[in-house]
Order: sequence, then C-alpha cells, then structure tokens
Amino acid sequence: MTIEASDLTGRPGPTYRALADSLAEAIGDGRLRPSEKLPPQRELAFRLAVTTGTVGRAYDLLARRGLVRGEVGRGTYVLASPPPPGAVWHEAGAGEADGLIDLTANFPAPVPAQARLGELLPAGETAVDLLADVLRYPDVAGARRHRIAAAEWLDHLGLDVDPDRLVLTNGAEGGLAASLLTLARPGDCILAEALCYSGLRGLAARLGQHLEPVAIDGDGLVPEALAAAARHTGARVAVVSSNLHNPTAVSMPRERREALVEVARAADLFLIEDDVYGPLVEDRPPSLASLAPERVIHLSSVSKFLAPGLRLGFLHGPAVQVREVTAAQRELSLGQAPLAAELFARAQQAGVVADALRQQQTEMTERQRLAAELLAPLEAHGQPAALHVWLTLPEPWTSAEAALALARVGVLVAPAERFLVGRGAAPRALRVSLSAPPTRTHLRSALERIAATLAANTAAGALV
Repeated sequence: MTIEASDLTGRPGPTYRALADSLAEAIGDGRLRPSEKLPPQRELAFRLAVTTGTVGRAYDLLARRGLVRGEVGRGTYVLASPPPPGAVWHEAGAGEADGLIDLTANFPAPVPAQARLGELLPAGETAVDLLADVLRYPDVAGARRHRIAAAEWLDHLGLDVDPDRLVLTNGAEGGLAASLLTLARPGDCILAEALCYSGLRGLAARLGQHLEPVAIDGDGLVPEALAAAARHTGARVAVVSSNLHNPTAVSMPRERREALVEVARAADLFLIEDDVYGPLVEDRPPSLASLAPERVIHLSSVSKFLAPGLRLGFLHGPAVQVREVTAAQRELSLGQAPLAAELFARAQQAGVVADALRQQQTEMTERQRLAAELLAPLEAHGQPAALHVWLTLPEPWTSAEAALALARVGVLVAPAERFLVGRGAAPRALRVSLSAPPTRTHLRSALERIAATLAANTAAGALV
C-alpha cells in the first residue's frame, strides 16, 4: 500500500500525528497487514515532501500505541490488528483523564522540588565561572568542581567515588555508548539480560555489536547462565541492571550480586552496571562496582528522579577504563554540557537533589500502592518507589494483543517485545509506567481501564 500527501489533508494536529493516524487507519482496514514492513523513513519522507524527522516521530508514535515494532537495521513492522478505522487519538491534558494516557515512558513524576531548579540558574556575578566554561569547549570528563559535587552525591548513595575516576556523561545512555565503544569492537558479542533496556539493543546495533541474551529470574541475571554464555560466545563484556530492572522491576539481592561477581572474575568478564534506578531504592545492597571495583563500570544519572532533560549522567570505574572512556566521550560529543552540571551542583548544594529524590520516592510509593489496589486481580510485579510495574498477562492474551486492546480504550503501554533480546518468543507481559501520568487521577483512570479490559476479555475467553 502507499500513503500519499492527500491522506494527511484535513487531519487535526501536527503533520507527524496526522501521518501516524493515517498509517493506523491503513493497518486497521487491512491495507497494512500484521508483520508487513512499513516504508523506509527516507523513502516515505521524499514521497510526502516532509522531513525524515517527521516520519520518524510518526513511527515512534505508532510504536508507543503498540501498533508497530522498530528493529534497528531491519525496519519497522506491523504487530497486529489496531483500533478500528477512524479511531480518534488524543492525549489527556493535565486537567482531563479521559483522553489517551501514555504509560510507555519511565520519567519522574512531577514533584515540588523540580520547580526549584529554575531558581538556581546562575545570574550576575555568580555566572562568571560558568560563562568561562561555556565560552570554551568543556573538560571532556567534566569540570572538577562539578565532578566533586557528583562524587559527593554518589557517596551519599553509598558508593565510594573518586572524582578523578568519575566522568560526567550525556545521561547514562551517553556513558553506556562510551563504555561499549571502549570495551568492545564492531562484531564483538555483548552479554545482556534476555529482557533489557530497549536503548541497549539499538545502541549495540549502531556500534555493530551483537547482543547475546542471558536468562533472568526473580532475582535478576542468572549466574550459571552468565557463565555458560561467556564460555559459549567468548564474550568479555556484560551489561547488567542491579536495581529496579527495566522492565521486570527486579532488584538483585546481595547473594545474587556476589555470585555474579564470582562468575565475572572466573570468566574474565568486564561488567557495565546500569544503575539509573538505584537512587530510588532505599537500603540498597552493595553495588556490583563496590563488590568488584576492578572490573565494573558503574552508570547512574539524575533522569529517573530529578530531570531527564538535564542529560546528566555519572560514570565511575577503574582508572584505566575511565581514561579510555573519557577518550571515547571526546570522540562522541566532546564532553557534557557544563550548564547542566552547574545546575546540578547548585541543586546538590541547596538540598534540591536530595529533596527531589525523597519526594519522588514518596510519590512513587503512593502510585505503586494505587497500582497494587487496582490491578489486584492481575499479576503485577512492582516495588516501592519503582517507576513501573511488570504486568504478567492472563490467558489468552499475548503482549502485542493486550497492548493493542488497551490502545483501543486509550491507554498506551509497552509490550514485552520492546525489551526482548534475540528472536525468541516474548513473554506474555507488559511494562506499565506509573510515573508518566501527570496526576494520580490520570493514573487511576488508566489503571481502571487496564484492569477492566484485561479481566473482561479473560473472562470471555476471547480477544476483542
């Protein structure tokens, strides 16, 4: 089938949304069938006389609606039958809870401390040092005063951090990119959890690296599976999530962490510890980096409790690897923006960072309690302060079918396929981001729709 410019005429909203709606209708009336590949973005952009960015945003919106799945290097494919043709898509605003509610993204819930960031922007004489930083290329690892502030924050979280072995990165993802570029080459195998942060899949593909799935269970990555995968593949790098795993919300107990460290040492594996959710967890067991500082790069950021738009991440590790990562960051981005680091340092000194974390923990504990209440008939796994729950689906649902059925009632969730490493069968599960709605009222509305939709169709024994 083809989409023409005339198909977008008269549709409300920006062009990318009109294109997404047009494609959704094409899927709904059978012009685009399940498993069919969408046109390449550049080709469709040329045909419609729009930018590739417009097409990319449309495809991303379709993915968030649960209609398609993008695979790096292969294209974007239709998942299953969507809402009926003519369905109206609109997002719920702050004052309404009956529109489309997007539960696909893990970012902090609104808390009062975030509003104080604007008060900390430097002005007048206090901006002199920062202005000097901004008018030249930044220190690749970050200005020393900013690294000291970051080290103090990480020390507060129970990490023993040396500012000279700390790199400020463009979010944790920037640190992940620099780490993979440093520790592995194109063609190398990287061990990863069988369900993992979806950004890792795309990043590894961009770097020409192959992800090998390693089994996970209720305590996280399985040590025996990690050892077997290392022997089988010869891999020397593994990416591991230790706290509030994305997407299953599992936090590793201390015994599991110690077992993984033993495997890493025996197999000569270097570990990249993705700990972006770690600050939210109270009474955390020791990090993998604390247990094996000689072979772990630890990644954290402020994105999950303060402000993801700051794009401020923290990377800490052995001196040799940190030097190499710093060189890689120079090639990738020349460094992290000093304005964001300065704002963080000021927020740290003023107590705003600590306040934001406490408030985020309190808010998410309440949202987790709400989810436990409203999803009680279903199997939802969450933890206090986690930004999401992992919802195991009852028969006869598959994750793709459930995501599409929920999209019909105005709730977007992330199907398990989004996190799957390799080409095996995805579990029957959904990641539901509790932090995304602007208010608990919006969240309640979304969770009630989820419970009613899944329970009703389970009882009926057939999908809508």
